[in-house]
Amino acid sequence: MELGKQRLGARFNADSETDLAFDRYQRVVHRLRHHLVLAGLLRAVGDAEVELQGCRAEVARSEAAPDNDDKLVRLAETWPRRERADELEIELEDCCEAFFLVLQTNLTALESAARGVFEAAEKRDRLPLIAPGSASLRLRDESQIWQIYQVANYVKHRDQWPTEDANKRKPTIDVLLALNVIDDASDPVRNPTCRLTAACARAIAPRAVASSTHDALQQLQWQCVAFGQSGEWTIQAQFDPHEAALDKIRSARAQSQEQKAAAALVEEGGRRARDSGEHEDS
Repeated sequence: MELGKQRLGARFNADSETDLAFDRYQRVVHRLRHHLVLAGLLRAVGDAEVELQGCRAEVARSEAAPDNDDKLVRLAETWPRRERADELEIELEDCCEAFFLVLQTNLTALESAARGVFEAAEKRDRLPLIAPGSASLRLRDESQIWQIYQVANYVKHRDQWPTEDANKRKPTIDVLLALNVIDDASDPVRNPTCRLTAACARAIAPRAVASSTHDALQQLQWQCVAFGQSGEWTIQAQFDPHEAALDKIRSARAQSQEQKAAAALVEEGGRRARDSGEHEDS
């Protein structure tokens, strides 16, 4: 099915409920592609990585100097740079955590919007479709998307884990173990890597293009966008057999809107006539 006038996803006066629901899905994909918060976090990560490299290089030069009194002085002088490097490590991890959370929020919105298309078709437009649950987008079906989702779950729920049922956290633990960012499943809160979410980003993103944490996060965003776009094509393909039925719904809605518009014009004309008559009488 191609997008266009009188096609699924088109924006025109006679949209069916299915059209409107699909349009909402497309807006989620567009928002994910051009997300301002993700763009800001990427800039912050890129700037922090550049500054962190400078701090580390300065400290390394001081440590590599010959052993003498000047070296001790230089090491003392670079102490603020060491502290700044530690701060940048924490800031980078905070940005990575926020990035994963924003991605998860939008992935959940994608899944919900896809389900909404089929629910609109079945319940409001009365199209004879397969069950919405079996036709909608599923985050579990794409391994990398599911990994992103579970890393965000770790960020959200890690503080609850010591008192939480182990079965609830098992899907997340399995992903973290597969990514080699925790030592074992016994206590993932206490034994993660120093920069867990940054390590996850590098582990999930294609290694050939993830030369930095910034690049790795950007790749994750593109993977989520690609996931959303593939959902568009899947939904469109499932509605191809129902295009004739949708056209009938659109035509009926257009006719109804024309009738309502004509009735509104008649009512407006009558109101103006009455107002004119009352004015002449006065």
